[in-house]
Amino acid sequence: MTSDEVPVRTPVQAPTSQRELALRKFVEVGLNRAPEAGSTLAVGTDLSPRNLVSMCQNALPGIAVQLRGSNAVFTPLGFRQTLNLTFASTAASGALSSSAASSGGKEPLSMRLTILQCQDYASAAEAFKRHVGAFQSNWHNIMTRTEKGFGNHAYQTKTSIFWTRWTTFVVLENTLKTAKADESPTFPIDFKALASDLDQTFLSQRMPMDIVSRVSIDKANIPTIVVGHESVLKFSFQPHAHMVTDVQVKDSKIVMFGGSITPARELRLVGVAPGTAKISIQVAHETSLQTTSQDFIIKVVQNAPASG
Repeated sequence: MTSDEVPVRTPVQAPTSQRELALRKFVEVGLNRAPEAGSTLAVGTDLSPRNLVSMCQNALPGIAVQLRGSNAVFTPLGFRQTLNLTFASTAASGALSSSAASSGGKEPLSMRLTILQCQDYASAAEAFKRHVGAFQSNWHNIMTRTEKGFGNHAYQTKTSIFWTRWTTFVVLENTLKTAKADESPTFPIDFKALASDLDQTFLSQRMPMDIVSRVSIDKANIPTIVVGHESVLKFSFQPHAHMVTDVQVKDSKIVMFGGSITPARELRLVGVAPGTAKISIQVAHETSLQTTSQDFIIKVVQNAPASG
């Protein structure tokens, strides 16, 4: 090696912590069935809030299911949709638990149903792992395995059940805290049986990933932006695009934006410096929750082009 050559240094990886090793092992224990090698299956069920509420309602005769609110957001692992639901008895029914029936079953149960639609199996498994890792207590003391046929990865606690089914990660959890940490709450429904019903629907409505519904941006009206001026970009989305979108500016020194795409499908950008910038826009299908990402090039100039 000559004096002008720079030695190549191999990056030294940080040692894996004991907690991380234990977490990986515990996640492996929660594997009921790994997706088959080479499989490209995905959930084909309509995952819109309206249909999910209908699915819960159909699975629970004698129980009134109400949607109290929902939100959706893009995350590094996929598109996450959360529903806040209540379950209340409407009549004496076999759907009531014995403890709830003895107390009249009048108190509605508040639960949260979260669905994270990921791009691939590995991302769904990572979401499952992170959810387990978010519990600070001893996992073996608070989580137990589910039935073998339930999901791919799955665990349950006294107040929740969570699992993966191909690229989809699901959490169904009670949102009312009990008086004591070790106290089991009273449920007017068998929410774990409800989760099983949901997963069986996902399983029966499976389809190849490449034909699951997706949407994209059909047209984009992108003007040249002038430094110091605000410009409006207009987009035309395909039908069934979710109203929630995600915008990332790759060159923040060239342009900046002060919000997301509006319901009118407009995005306002301000030129910061001359040059070109790339923005990436993610859009999700309103029923499959599968996402598509598209890049657009923005040109910024110092002065407005001369007219005429």
